[in-house]
Amino acid sequence: VVELANDIVFDDATSAEWEPIGNVLADGTTNYFHGIFDGKGFAIKNWKTSLPLFDFTGGGSTVQNLTIDASCTIAFKDDADGAMGAIAGYHKGLMTNCHNNANVTLSGAWAQNARVGGLVGRLNEGHIVDCTMNGNVTADNTYLCDGSVYLGGLVGANTNANGVIKNSQMKGNVTFNGG
Repeated sequence: VVELANDIVFDDATSAEWEPIGNVLADGTTNYFHGIFDGKGFAIKNWKTSLPLFDFTGGGSTVQNLTIDASCTIAFKDDADGAMGAIAGYHKGLMTNCHNNANVTLSGAWAQNARVGGLVGRLNEGHIVDCTMNGNVTADNTYLCDGSVYLGGLVGANTNANGVIKNSQMKGNVTFNGG
């Protein structure tokens, strides 16, 4: 169990060093996050990133009570993975009472399918409950994709019939200006 005791306040140096929780290892295997991450109502602030907080959350994992502050800059570009969201790229666990107040921007050339959402890029068997996206999700005019693009307010794509979104809202706008 990971519990926050304060807000996490990034600066330029700590933002540049960010590596997502649950990632792909050097040998190509996926290292899913399987624990409980409890934000305890605290926020992430001043985070400038092109990577999600969690790359991969596994079944049985929980991410809860967390807010991404409007002071954050989330700009996904030239992605090699194809699934990006502010909180999770690929989500199979439970996400509850999580809120993103920052804008999410998609730009650059992507070589494969893109699944981008304000909270989660690709929902697969996971649950999103009592969450909000208060910022905007935008594919800007530099965005190009060699595959398909799935762009959404809460989730880019739900790729499993067991994926559930309940009591959650997108309060911002979704805009596609790319090609």
